[in-house]
Amino acid sequence: MALTARVIDATTGEILVSAKGLGQSSKGGGASFAKGGFGVGTDSEEWRTSGLGEAQEKACNEFVAALVAKKERLE
Repeated sequence: MALTARVIDATTGEILVSAKGLGQSSKGGGASFAKGGFGVGTDSEEWRTSGLGEAQEKACNEFVAALVAKKERLE
């Protein structure tokens, strides 16, 4: 899973900060969509312990750390 975001100054269009987060899981299977609709919700324990949920959590943690490391650019 990959996350990318940019904080842009709405007045000037300047990109103030760009950050990425990557997450990978060794678990297989992902989430089951056999339950109808869109399957499990992303706030469920089933999602959190799935391969996709694990990769998402790792990507988010890396992404937030990258943003925090660049916070001085926003002050």
